[in-house]
Amino acid sequence: MITHIKGSHADLSDIERELVEERLVVLESLQNGEEAYSCEVEVERSAHHLNGDVVRVEVVLALRGDVFRAVATRDTLANALDEVREEITRMVREHRDKKHTLFKRGARKVRALFGKE
Repeated sequence: MITHIKGSHADLSDIERELVEERLVVLESLQNGEEAYSCEVEVERSAHHLNGDVVRVEVVLALRGDVFRAVATRDTLANALDEVREEITRMVREHRDKKHTLFKRGARKVRALFGKE
């Protein structure tokens, strides 16, 4: 569920909005039923480059107090969305793995403290 899509320096057409929703639908699976979830997408076009337009996509994802941000600049909107999607999913998975590892490490220390080895 993308809560806000913003187009900077140009309005987004309905087709582009649908493309953003379609490419970033995988972000809904990252929420794991959590209700504290928000996702903001900003799409910016820049025409001052030598070879055509350049699209910059920024995604800010907030999950239960943790904020993840990814930015990609590519030649097409689809390529930028793919890169941002991969970066955000990688960041969320690494964060969850880290939290799980820290919990397990603490549990092992508590177990060792009480002599249950």
